[in-house]
Amino acid sequence: MIPKSLKAWFIAHFLIDWIVGIPLLIDPVWATSLFNITITNSLMARLVAAAFIVIGGISFAERKAHKESFKTLLNFKIAWSLFAIVALVIELISGGPKLLFWPLGIFVVFHLVWVRYRLKLFN
Repeated sequence: MIPKSLKAWFIAHFLIDWIVGIPLLIDPVWATSLFNITITNSLMARLVAAAFIVIGGISFAERKAHKESFKTLLNFKIAWSLFAIVALVIELISGGPKLLFWPLGIFVVFHLVWVRYRLKLFN
């Protein structure tokens, strides 16, 4: 049985991803300026936005899925959040804006949540 708390986390993940993804897709220059990032090409920002929208959308659509689907989704979310953390840490070490600590913190929280549920439910 999948805990209601995990389903609630999936909904939270959906909301955060869409809150970030939709503005990034529509106006990447404005959205990235909120984190003191200047972009010269909006394509990469829009591709990131697409990833957020799809990943968040899948979180919402699959919140009532079969247990095995949750295992696959958790594996995906663990990998996604881990590599997002790596990317943000590299950017911060390379002199990126300190405001990137906000998304880094969010990814760390989600990563810990996904790992916790993965270990709890499937080990």
